[in-house]
Amino acid sequence: MASYDRSVYIPYMETNATFPYIKYVFDYLKLGEVTSVDFVTKRNSHGEIFNMGFIFFNIKDSVKGEQFMNKVNDPREEAKIVITEDYYWICL
Repeated sequence: MASYDRSVYIPYMETNATFPYIKYVFDYLKLGEVTSVDFVTKRNSHGEIFNMGFIFFNIKDSVKGEQFMNKVNDPREEAKIVITEDYYWICL
């Protein structure tokens, strides 16, 4: 089992978001090193399939990672990872 020091819950992500892609996004944004991802596949009220994601990662010495986690843990803030202009992952 991989070790990690942080985790986030992403309630909605497309089913084409794979472990390598999520790892790439976290690396690219300098949020931390993803060690594992657990996916839970769901179906919404319109019958569309999506995934919930539980992302486990290590921050190490990442200032951006610490700032990101501060947003995740602050109920007054909205933490999100922007993928494109019109698509992002809300992180809890």
